[in-house]
Amino acid sequence: MIGVLLLSHGLMAEGMLDSCKLFFGEDIPSLKALCFKDGDEASVFKQDIEKSINELDDGSGVVVLCDLFGGTPSNLCVQILTEAKNIKVITGMNLGVLIEILGARLSIEKIDGLNIEEILKVGQNNMVDLSVSMNSTQSGEEDFF
Repeated sequence: MIGVLLLSHGLMAEGMLDSCKLFFGEDIPSLKALCFKDGDEASVFKQDIEKSINELDDGSGVVVLCDLFGGTPSNLCVQILTEAKNIKVITGMNLGVLIEILGARLSIEKIDGLNIEEILKVGQNNMVDLSVSMNSTQSGEEDFF
């Protein structure tokens, strides 16, 4: 099964993992969260990332979701990507993207089968100015959902 590694500043990654339990149950296989906290050393965090990728990769590959492009977790992944071939890294992690990946991997054997472009669209489509959508609906311009 394709592994999924969540990386964040602070406890966001653990919160994302916890939220997924509402959709996929308490025991979600091949899903792990690592949180970069104040005072952590980047070199140690990089080792934790590499160890986790190795643990999660059963040969199917690993998708790494980072909270922020250009932050320490994603910058460390740039270094790892130059050495590893069986991983994909997506920044700007959100719950819609994570749920999409967890659902898709149930029917896909290898990471190359994941359509990252479509997954990114899901994330982008989950970002909506709700007040604008509500106003459009009230004026009869479009359906709310």
